[in-house]
Amino acid sequence: MNIIALNLWIFLILLSANCQKNAFEEYGNSAVQKYQNAQQLDERITLQQVQEAIRAFYAANGHYPENIEEVEKITGISMDEGLYEYSPSSGILSLKK
Repeated sequence: MNIIALNLWIFLILLSANCQKNAFEEYGNSAVQKYQNAQQLDERITLQQVQEAIRAFYAANGHYPENIEEVEKITGISMDEGLYEYSPSSGILSLKK
């Protein structure tokens, strides 16, 4: 009887340890996913704000900013050239794929 109880006790400990590991992994994965979603939302909001500033620049000057550095000057937003593509001929700013 003691051996059966001991085996059952060990089995339950291992089972609960395995469940906790999965719960922690799931929580960690969920937290990482939420962080990544927030980053993507921030990038889209920044993109929309900058596109509005580019349109306003065009309305005031009759042409689009010459390059991404000029876009940074008019918006006051630092642009990561690794994230964004800018076409001065069309004034289109987009996230790189």
